[in-house]
Amino acid sequence: TAAFLACRDNGLPQCERVAVFDWGGGTLDVSVLQIEGNFVRELATASLLQAGDEIDRLIASHIHRALKGEELDRARLPAKQYDRLIVAAESAKCELSDKDEVKRFLPAYLGGDYTFKLDRPSLVALTQSIIDRCIKVVADAITAARKVGGDAKIDYIVLVGGSSRLWGLGRQLQASFPDVILFEPQRPAWVVAKGASILADELTGHRNREPIYRLNHPVYLRLSDGTSLSLVRDGDPFDDKYRRFLLGIVEDTDHAQLIFAVPDGHGLGILGGTPEIRSVDFLSVPLQGLPFEQVRLEAKLTKDLTLAVRAQTEKADQHNESHWTRWEYEQLLFSYGLNNTGE
Repeated sequence: TAAFLACRDNGLPQCERVAVFDWGGGTLDVSVLQIEGNFVRELATASLLQAGDEIDRLIASHIHRALKGEELDRARLPAKQYDRLIVAAESAKCELSDKDEVKRFLPAYLGGDYTFKLDRPSLVALTQSIIDRCIKVVADAITAARKVGGDAKIDYIVLVGGSSRLWGLGRQLQASFPDVILFEPQRPAWVVAKGASILADELTGHRNREPIYRLNHPVYLRLSDGTSLSLVRDGDPFDDKYRRFLLGIVEDTDHAQLIFAVPDGHGLGILGGTPEIRSVDFLSVPLQGLPFEQVRLEAKLTKDLTLAVRAQTEKADQHNESHWTRWEYEQLLFSYGLNNTGE
């Protein structure tokens, strides 16, 4: 989302729906955003826990096999030698974004001085399985977004993060999503940081207004009769204010099982109606086993952008922090307004 904001002010044409493809050293994070004037909704997110660091390791193993004729065993390789190999692998990977082939000199590696070559076809072969997984993450995010936001066309895939310049990635993304335009900003590794700075200025009151992050979907508590209670709703602000509930117990038990749910597809209620919901977690709250005992529950959207829930039997001391049982949920989607100019 921060990347979109930075690109919006630096050449990204006006659009209604974009997928931001943020591929750095550690993870791939994809967010599908709906743009409604100066109002932004996150429709869906998806992630992959493989990125530039994993690619560097694959290239390093390939180099080691080529030079030594054996599989790389990191446990047997001195740390300094391994670091030198990884640096060479990363350097070659980056240079292949602009060249068809690179040569590297690797001195004093396991008792010898070596020169190795790496070309684009070899790089594509090494990384093909990861690129395939990346494309699936994008497809999954787009599918989830369409579940909750309708079948509007994705206008752009915005490529940011250092790994987004991997040779072969853009070509395969374009082939997989031929109706979508790829937008590649200058200095993609720095776009997220720049956008985060702009976004912080937009949302933290620098512009003489209150922070305007809002939740973009409800979070429910499942009830014993099959219905659901909204603990927080679409449009609620992240204001650190508790919403309070008093719940009745329907059976003789020493623990109340609170089951939390979100709309299916990480849904957002954009289309109206009652969405299907799926459970995401539960909280077991100790009771005293008294007749007609009730559970006190409090939920708030925090300024750290999480949902914090706490619950206790009504017989407990509200002011004693140890008497509360807690649950926190971070996988939330947001919406917010943006400044007209972004200046």
